[in-house]
Amino acid sequence: MKWFMLAVLASLIAAPNALFAQGFPPAAQPYHAAPPSKIFELAETVARVGNQDIFQGDLEGDANIVLIPTIERIPAEKLEAAEPQIKAQREKLVQQVLREAVQRKLMYEMFLQTIPPEKLEEAKASIKERVGEQFAEALEEMVTSVNKAEQSEYKDLTRQSSQLFRLAYVMKELKLTTFRELDIMLRRYGSSLEKQQQSYAEDQLGRQEMYKEARSTAEVTYDDMVTYYQDNLDDFQVSTRARWEQITIKLDQFSTKFEAGEAIAKVGNELFYGAPFKQVAKRRSQGDKASEGGYHDWTEEGSFKVSREINEAVFSIPPGELSQIIKDAEGLHIVRVIEREEAHRIPFTDAQLKINERIRGDRRSAAINRYLAELQERIPVWTIYDEPKSSEQTANPPRANSVR
Repeated sequence: MKWFMLAVLASLIAAPNALFAQGFPPAAQPYHAAPPSKIFELAETVARVGNQDIFQGDLEGDANIVLIPTIERIPAEKLEAAEPQIKAQREKLVQQVLREAVQRKLMYEMFLQTIPPEKLEEAKASIKERVGEQFAEALEEMVTSVNKAEQSEYKDLTRQSSQLFRLAYVMKELKLTTFRELDIMLRRYGSSLEKQQQSYAEDQLGRQEMYKEARSTAEVTYDDMVTYYQDNLDDFQVSTRARWEQITIKLDQFSTKFEAGEAIAKVGNELFYGAPFKQVAKRRSQGDKASEGGYHDWTEEGSFKVSREINEAVFSIPPGELSQIIKDAEGLHIVRVIEREEAHRIPFTDAQLKINERIRGDRRSAAINRYLAELQERIPVWTIYDEPKSSEQTANPPRANSVR
């Protein structure tokens, strides 16, 4: 099922505030209704870190964020058939986001332990005032970065924040322009901007304490960078790619194929006699890029987002020339390639800055993992995947004073 082959991107305290000053929109209808048994399951505690619970519903909501772009592209009449694959992917992602949630809660729990009990409520009030604005600014920056980024750069953006990247990616893929639109979409799939802001706050506060304990100051040397480049050559390989303009006439918009053919012929005549491609696309095209003048940004050869027929034309005709009329399952098209790059490897001299950042990131991650391992020795952690000693333990997960 081609529509379901979209690569699954994986690494992924505050009350409502200024970000939500106009109020949340009502929750939209989920893409499938949850039966009563499912509602009970979503409320199940699946992990506990210190005195903090992690619920099944929150994990599924976070897992669904990764799947939203894929699910939204599946035709309604084919959604039921795709549900087994969606469910299987969600189950895998739930375990991944559980690990992320446990790590986040561990760091946050450690942060809370640094605050005197008598100062805790005052500290939380102060955090509520500032975290919303920080979350909005950070998400806006990530949206800008993702919109400008090429697919090869996604890995580095997830290193900055897998959570913010997932949200920004949803906005990009579904062409959402406001946080309100994003919130409506998240609520359809079991999450919300408020929940995401809560997670962001816990993550940021926990990291403040973590960086004090797990800061790596080792200098990255030239030899370190050369070794990294040689060991990770595939990361610097760029596939053949192109960007182009496209005008589409959809077959289902006409009574007969002959009428559709007449429409694309008129488009071809306008272009042949010198009409600007972008203007003709805005007036005539029925494709999803019409408002952008039919512009398609850098796309790798063989991308399943583009039909086989469009792929063949884009990666064969000379840049600057108009294609013949192209026919595929969607309709009739004319394309013009703006620029095409052949497959190549980014030279070491051009990659040094990125390599330096990656090495530092890897060292931070190693230090963080050591820090988290130490926290798990100090803060009790229980998950539903731990082997229970009895059925009573499964029904009643241990509290913070238990021994892991």
